[in-house]
Amino acid sequence: MAAAENIESSKPEPVSGVRRIHASDAGELRWYFSDPQIAGIGGSGGLGAMLERAAVMAIQLVPCTRCGGDRETDRPGTGACARDGGGYGKALERHWRAEAKRLGLRLVADVETARGWRDLGVKAVAGEELAEHLPDKMTKHCYKCDGSGMTQRRRSNRGGAVTARATGSSVHGNPDAMHWIDEAGLARYGRITRQLDQVGKRSHGALAALSVYFGPQGGSAAALWQLTAEGRRFIERTANAHHLSAEELMQNEREAHRVSPSVERALMFSRIAREAAEVWDAACAAWLDVAGSGDE
Repeated sequence: MAAAENIESSKPEPVSGVRRIHASDAGELRWYFSDPQIAGIGGSGGLGAMLERAAVMAIQLVPCTRCGGDRETDRPGTGACARDGGGYGKALERHWRAEAKRLGLRLVADVETARGWRDLGVKAVAGEELAEHLPDKMTKHCYKCDGSGMTQRRRSNRGGAVTARATGSSVHGNPDAMHWIDEAGLARYGRITRQLDQVGKRSHGALAALSVYFGPQGGSAAALWQLTAEGRRFIERTANAHHLSAEELMQNEREAHRVSPSVERALMFSRIAREAAEVWDAACAAWLDVAGSGDE
């Protein structure tokens, strides 16, 4: 049971001897991913109106839909997209139909319906019972997310084009309106954003790992489990009736294992932990390529 005892280590164990991210850089990344307050608007003054229009554009990580991710349930993609270049969902449906036909089964919408038909003596099956994702021969490496299952996008600017043109309350504002802006914080935020942009260009997976590890719920190797191939397969196989996020689902399963340990689950967690350490090493390497030397 040694594997089960080490799953909640405070820091991912390195597997390749790569240098660690420097403590000062780690502090900067924790600050960045904590969604820091660098400006405030207290009324309809000129600066307030301009800040409303020129909101800070930050990086957001979302499931990659090209390789089967679901943004409604926050389920990461598989990291491998359909080989024919079409949509993952449609390719998976075609695979289900072909398999059902080959096996002489009636393909139905969901597992509950399939069970009902089988109770009546009809050979029926739901697509998800045939395959949770496309077989390897029907897929190729997903270039959009670089195999990580997550991709980056800018937070949307719902107010329209970013501009500082004086209009509305910028022209006829309240001179007594209260507003503030942390210029040093804004410069700091911009610098880290540019560095993370460069990390993302090298590897979407590295960017995803940094975001998760240094985010509010990160700080341990276990936070990275959801980004591993084995972790994603585990999430797909695990019942999720309450539509929990991938992170919440993994936390629940770790707690269930703590209360009721099993050898099978311990071995699986050990495999996921090893993959998470490799993900972390790759993220460190990508950051150090951009930011410079780190801790030995």
